[in-house]
Amino acid sequence: MIIKSLKLINWRNYDEASFNFDSGVNVIVGSNAAGKTNVLEALVMLAITKSFRTKKDRALVRRGEGFAKVIGEFVNEDGDQTEEVRIVVADERRIKKSLRLAGVEKKVLEVMGNLRVVYFSPEEIERFFGSPAMRRRWMDVALSLTDSQYAYRAAMYKKVVQNRNQVLKRIAEGRGKGEELNVWDEKLIEFAVPIIAARRQLIDLVSVKIKDYFGQLFVGDGELKMSYKQATTDSDVERGLREELERYYNNEVRNGNTVVGPHREDVIISLDGVDITEWGSRAQMRLSLLSLKLAELDFIKQARGEVVLLLDDIFSELDESNKNQVFDFIGRQQTVITATDLEGIENIKGNIIDLA
Repeated sequence: MIIKSLKLINWRNYDEASFNFDSGVNVIVGSNAAGKTNVLEALVMLAITKSFRTKKDRALVRRGEGFAKVIGEFVNEDGDQTEEVRIVVADERRIKKSLRLAGVEKKVLEVMGNLRVVYFSPEEIERFFGSPAMRRRWMDVALSLTDSQYAYRAAMYKKVVQNRNQVLKRIAEGRGKGEELNVWDEKLIEFAVPIIAARRQLIDLVSVKIKDYFGQLFVGDGELKMSYKQATTDSDVERGLREELERYYNNEVRNGNTVVGPHREDVIISLDGVDITEWGSRAQMRLSLLSLKLAELDFIKQARGEVVLLLDDIFSELDESNKNQVFDFIGRQQTVITATDLEGIENIKGNIIDLA
């Protein structure tokens, strides 16, 4: 898989801009606020149809404009592809996003995974280690890029939880009966079981890789481990979910909120047996997250084929030893890197895109 070109119209700070990429390493150089991250954000948008920085599509449209477009040309196992994401602003409340592949309008699930990317930035450290929701989102994105059925199940599961919560609130208000939950319990289990199975497989594979990568990046004796805190500890997931739903029924009615299921799971990353979110230094968290992203890249590559690696201002926080290790990694697939200047990374040979 190779990204060939990217065109931006009214995207963030760009009125119109075009970029061409080599099949190896590409370095986007520019000062702070020049729009380097905006380019990577556009590539991620083409891959997962969402921004990693905001939930508000309106923020992606250049101020004062009524629409934005991202057009990417890439090559995957199906040959040459042209994908377009268009965001149209009718007013502050009505924002329409449309997706096109080869000029034909597509649904999100038809686009996910056509372009596969793994993104890393030091800015992600606080978000990832500070929020279980972000760790769940990491699992969902990685799995959606490899399996369209997972993306479908995750979307349906979210709707089931929303509907189930409405029933719980009606019961709490005396306007509903417990029997009404039965259909939503069955639907929750229907989608939750394969979601948990897929997540378990992801963690099993990534946990081995993250340990190896961290050992290469971290100069010391620390051992990094990753584990999956899933919705039930029962080896029979369906049986376990049923037991948990029964156990927490009164609690759920009282709070009007579903507390059992994949939406309450977490990923635990520990260093020498201690949760890194509690005691890890920023340097340890940074190298842990970078190790995770490299492990994620291997997982997606094993499942679907080539992946594009996106590294946003990563070298500003790495020492020389870590930089040299990363130099070895980036040559294994197409990579797009951002940097404020080339100082300290002169050894990188590739396509230089200067935003000055």
